[in-house]
Amino acid sequence: QQEAEVPVWGKASPEMRVIVIPSWSGDKYENIADRTGNWKVNIKIPKAGGPYHLEIIDGEKVRLENVMIGEVWLCSGQSNMDMRMGGRYDEPVIGSLDAIVTSRNSQIRMFTVDGKMDSIPLADCEGRWQEAYSETVPDFTAVGYFFACKLNSVLGVPVGIIHASYGGSRVEAWMSKESIEPYKDLQEVRNGSILYNGMLSPVIGYGIRGCLWYQGEANIDAPDLYTQLFPALVNDWRRQWKIGEFPFDCSFQL
Repeated sequence: QQEAEVPVWGKASPEMRVIVIPSWSGDKYENIADRTGNWKVNIKIPKAGGPYHLEIIDGEKVRLENVMIGEVWLCSGQSNMDMRMGGRYDEPVIGSLDAIVTSRNSQIRMFTVDGKMDSIPLADCEGRWQEAYSETVPDFTAVGYFFACKLNSVLGVPVGIIHASYGGSRVEAWMSKESIEPYKDLQEVRNGSILYNGMLSPVIGYGIRGCLWYQGEANIDAPDLYTQLFPALVNDWRRQWKIGEFPFDCSFQL
């Protein structure tokens, strides 16, 4: 995320000294891994640009290539966010064929978090950054991809989308244990925190500009309660990201 201070984190040997060096500045950021091997540093990000590289040294050197700086957005929710550019059987996406065959833009990238439910918050997830080409775009979230294209066209900067959605999911599945606690005994609240734990927890803290949310239909049985649960989710995500009241652009399916 451009013009921000963002965390970079990972695992190393316990109490190992870790150095992170971004090529855009050459500055060295250091941290000592804790007793379980976890480390994190906050690095300063300049205006949009790239490609750059990032070196991480913990006795051995890892070099992350082709790093772009720009605008990063999180896309989450249920089926309308999960709908891919390739569509589903008898459910095409309007304009997708032309968009797919003309896709060739290394400035647009997407990281899709593999769908996973868990009973405890996870620290890692499956997924990888992919550039927007006709071979990759069919598996991109359609909402997220068209949004990224518009931002890239208007702002003229690279755009990254972190896609973490799950078809048919209820809002409480995306809420942390702490935020769902006041509502946990209500009959309408089911499957609390399982997607938060499996899909959101691993990416919390990643430098973002804001969030797109497309969900609501799965909670149609309790719309009044949804008016309490959704603001609780927004407030909790903002609290955990620790970057202030970032934009939360919402589309509902009620």
